[in-house]
Amino acid sequence: GVLGGGITLYHCSYNGDPVIIDNVLLSGNYASSEGGGILSSASKIRFTNSVVENNYAPSGGGVSLQTITDYNHGDIYLGNVQIINNAALSGGGLVMKGSWQTDASVWIDRTLIANNTAVSAGGIYLIGLSGGCNITMTNSTIAYNQADEHVESDNNQGWIGGGGGILASAN
Repeated sequence: GVLGGGITLYHCSYNGDPVIIDNVLLSGNYASSEGGGILSSASKIRFTNSVVENNYAPSGGGVSLQTITDYNHGDIYLGNVQIINNAALSGGGLVMKGSWQTDASVWIDRTLIANNTAVSAGGIYLIGLSGGCNITMTNSTIAYNQADEHVESDNNQGWIGGGGGILASAN
């Protein structure tokens, strides 16, 4: 698919309750745009006890978390999740992007993000985050992720690349 090779969640939290994803294996999936394993856009999720491995997408090889809008005050929890061996052009393991608005919070707990590869941000890519987004990471490991150190852009407007573990960018 184009978005979310394994799972796509799009505006799935109208009543305020999170989508619960527990004890799931997302492996060998492909998306031609975003979220090789899973794409969550404007949805609250509780993603636990799961493995996201060997997936590919140009953005967010394993997991892509996108814009949380103010109508659902998005909360995202990743607990005891392994995001391993995924690949992307940006955000090999996990990408979080968009204009996150009031009271959005992301809690990554007891999660392993390892052996992912990308041109930019092998492990985690945080891009364009704004508003009231709070990110908390506890008891987690980011290890052995790889990003190209320097790759010229097509239009010579600077460079992309780097951020083997975490790369944060305003845009």
